[in-house]
Amino acid sequence: MRKGYFFTLDAFLALGIIIAGVIIIYSSNPRSTPREQAMDYASDLIIRLSSNISIAESNNDYINKLLIENKIRNPESTVMEQAAIFYFEDRTNLAEAMLKNLTASVVQSQYGVAFLINGTMIYERLSMPDLKRNILTSRNVLAGVYNSTDMWGPYTAEVRIYQ
Repeated sequence: MRKGYFFTLDAFLALGIIIAGVIIIYSSNPRSTPREQAMDYASDLIIRLSSNISIAESNNDYINKLLIENKIRNPESTVMEQAAIFYFEDRTNLAEAMLKNLTASVVQSQYGVAFLINGTMIYERLSMPDLKRNILTSRNVLAGVYNSTDMWGPYTAEVRIYQ
């Protein structure tokens, strides 16, 4: 009976040590803060919006207005492709207005957003901080056909999210 008592006591002691070790490991390795999680969410949303969603899928009043006015020729292009087309046509004011309108409802006001094409700032909400902290960047290479004959690009498109 004494052997059973010692083995049971030994098992509970080992279990206690394992639980204490797990608690120490998880408490000393902090997960990402809510601020980092919000930045991650905002950047993922903007990158998906600008790189994967076509103009026709965007369901935005300003973009619909541009489509009606025939300022956007290809509704199947993505938002960043259309911004690059505006850049190619030297109509960066339309690209800026389109990106501003899209990001206003998607990204919270405390986050800065910047869209650059070939290093040229197309749209920036909140000035880029001097300290390069909390900046998330996504880059894509864009190129396409313009008027079935001319090529535009390749351009380097960059999206930055910062706080």
